[in-house]
Amino acid sequence: MSAAALDLDPLPGRALGVFAVRVDPGELAAFRAAIGDEGEGVPLTYPMLWLASEGVRAAVRGALAEGGGDGALVHLGQGFRCHQPLQGDQDYALELALEGPDARGQLWLRGRLWQGAGLILTLESHLALYRMEAAP
Repeated sequence: MSAAALDLDPLPGRALGVFAVRVDPGELAAFRAAIGDEGEGVPLTYPMLWLASEGVRAAVRGALAEGGGDGALVHLGQGFRCHQPLQGDQDYALELALEGPDARGQLWLRGRLWQGAGLILTLESHLALYRMEAAP
C-alpha cells in the first residue's frame, strides 16, 4: 500500500526507500529485557531497532554523502504515532525519508510502517550532524 492510495502526503525530504522489517520474537524478548519492559505486546519504541539496521544506515549515509554531509549523527529526539498496535512475529514494510540537514546541521528521519493496506504507525527521529574538526 502506498501513501498515495490512502491520500497521504509524501514524507518530506528525500525518499530512502521501503524496507522489509519483522518483529522477531527472539529480538523482541531481548529488546524488552534491555529496556526493562515486562509487559505484553510490542513496545512502541521497538521500530528504533530497524532504524539502526545496516540497510537503513547505508541509505542514510548514501543520502548524506550525495548532499555533501559528513560526520557523526547525534540523536536529539524521537516521536511515534500509533494507528494500530504492532504485533509480534509479523512482517511489515517501513517507508523512510530523510529531510535535511538544515543550516544548523539538524535532520529528520521520518517513516511510515505498513502491513498490507494498513498504516500501523508513523515515526520521526530528530538528529544532528556533528562535523568533527581536524585537530590543529
